[in-house]
Amino acid sequence: MTSGDVGTIKAIKSCKFKWEIHNFSSRCKKDGDVLKSPKFRTNISVISDIGCSLYCEEKDNKDYLSILLLANFEIKVVVSFKIFTNNGDLVVDQTLDAHGSRYTRWGRVKFITLDFVVNPLNDVLNNDKLTIEFEITETDNETEDKGDVVDDYEALLSDDKFSDVSLVAEGKTLKAHKCILAKRSSVFATMFDTDMKEKQGEPVEIEDVKYDVLVELIRFIYSGRVNNIVAIVDQLAIAAEKYALDGLKKMCERIMRTNLSINNVIGCLQLADRLRMDELKAEAIELLLDNASDVSEKPEFDLLSDDIVRKVFRCLAKKKMSEVEQFYVTSYTLKWEIENFYKRHMEQEIYFQSPAFRPNFGIDRDIRCLLITFYCEDKSEHYLNLVLFGLGVENEVHLKIFNSKGEVVVNQNLLDKQIGVSKLGKIFTDFEQISTYAEFYFQNFTFDPVNDMLNDDKLTVELEITVKNNKTNLQKPENLEAEKRENDIVEALSALFNDDKYSDVTLVAEGRALKAHKCILAKRNSVFAAMFDIDMKEKQKNTVEIEDMKYDVLVELIRFIYTEKVNNIVAIVDELAIAADQYAVDSLKKMCEKTMGENLSLENFVGCLHLADKLHMNQLKQDVIMFIFKNASDISDKPEFDSVPDDIVRQVFRCLAKKIEEIDDTHKQCRKQLKKFCCLARKKN
Repeated sequence: MTSGDVGTIKAIKSCKFKWEIHNFSSRCKKDGDVLKSPKFRTNISVISDIGCSLYCEEKDNKDYLSILLLANFEIKVVVSFKIFTNNGDLVVDQTLDAHGSRYTRWGRVKFITLDFVVNPLNDVLNNDKLTIEFEITETDNETEDKGDVVDDYEALLSDDKFSDVSLVAEGKTLKAHKCILAKRSSVFATMFDTDMKEKQGEPVEIEDVKYDVLVELIRFIYSGRVNNIVAIVDQLAIAAEKYALDGLKKMCERIMRTNLSINNVIGCLQLADRLRMDELKAEAIELLLDNASDVSEKPEFDLLSDDIVRKVFRCLAKKKMSEVEQFYVTSYTLKWEIENFYKRHMEQEIYFQSPAFRPNFGIDRDIRCLLITFYCEDKSEHYLNLVLFGLGVENEVHLKIFNSKGEVVVNQNLLDKQIGVSKLGKIFTDFEQISTYAEFYFQNFTFDPVNDMLNDDKLTVELEITVKNNKTNLQKPENLEAEKRENDIVEALSALFNDDKYSDVTLVAEGRALKAHKCILAKRNSVFAAMFDIDMKEKQKNTVEIEDMKYDVLVELIRFIYTEKVNNIVAIVDELAIAADQYAVDSLKKMCEKTMGENLSLENFVGCLHLADKLHMNQLKQDVIMFIFKNASDISDKPEFDSVPDDIVRQVFRCLAKKIEEIDDTHKQCRKQLKKFCCLARKKN
């Protein structure tokens, strides 16, 4: 006997996911840190992207981790979060009911303490990897069928009977009903209540709205539906804002979010900003960031408002700067191996010269090392000294020497100063500027077999060069003699500076006088030459009033004209640059530009940028742009950021976008190579 079916079957739609976070302790260690999962898709209801974020909470929930889901579907679900130990023991099991519209965020505040996760005793991390499991289960999502009622309301649109108002757009008329319009739209309600001609039965002219858009606007008022919304969504959103139809505006926002692409993201971002569509704005910014390099090259990018560009810039800096920084090369390590070291030393070689090398962080010239033996009278020992040439003194160099077992026996920083030629003798005359040196172990220690510094008579020196300033102002050897002659002339002229004897002109600033010589000023400066040549009272009285310049600045301006030197330039560099521009002292202007570029900071970069624009200092402008690029994350949070000219913000944004694209390409290549390696490994096994 066959029994009949008993009860009902209800499908439980659910899906499980596992999120593995590598290097957790270094990536989530301070308040405000956010870790975002890759997007994934469910098999329930709409196939849609979901993202999960883990937050290090701030303020009241400090020291806790919170977890958040952002789902792209409009259903009721139950979400459970679980964390297991490495032994499989369940240590976190939390469930929440997540009910809401599309793009709603659900989550757990104070999900777990950060200390609990990182504490080795709890055995939560596996080689610093945190694994979170979560399951999303759909609950009953039945809704009342209201289709018939909506159909009836929509049918009123095509029924002239009982209509009592005519709406006109583009010369076309649409019949409607005041009661419905007024009930659904506060704008129409106000319009019909006021004492105006529309109230007395005259047609209502709907300006700035196309007829097709008006039809769908009214259709939504009647039925909550829109036909062919994608084709007119932007215009319809504007109309919805104008007539205070928040539901329609939300619908338009949702459609625009669903159809976001590289081709329309700029327009959507502009519209979202104008209409205060925060969710669309956030998603448009995210898409723009993911495709920043391509989008920022589009002509429409320059049409974005300054506020939007700055917001996008800040997001780009915060979201990607950590990736940019880890690929930004700031150090360079080299190993110098010297074969037959003891043998060559015994053959009276007192110094060893390395092959030339060129770091990969922007120094555009070759660098060499010398290893030299010096006799130290104080200690009656011969010391080994290592000297670097061509690097410049504004860098850090760390020296290590290992024994044959790989143990460090020399570990020190090279002295950050130059060595005088008098100390080193003639051996350096063929080399570029001496940059840094280190005096380390005396040679007996080096040669003693007990210390094991030589591996088969090979000495290995390891140097790590860290850039403090990429700009080097290095001198070529062929210019040394010419420079000496020039220095002699400068020294002679220096003695004339502010010397009353034979002076024939007095320069006055802030009521204070500075004696000078017309011949030198006129020969060295075209502005002074013109001043002395024209028939003016300064020529007759031999006194020149220097307006709009402080006395201290004037002194350094004239000092430079005489000697090409400036005292304490950093303190007055901006005013001195303006004076140099005013008096056409181009070399001083270049010096000021270089000084400002080398002393950029979070406090002065805006002022330097404005001055660079004013004085056409292109190199300084590029230096500031690079400074903003390197410090984008910090700068974008400072009030001064809003003072950065808009074209600079866009330029730096493009630089960031291109750098991030390069990094993403590198990651893709790495993943491709790894995949290839894994395939080969499997075949081999």
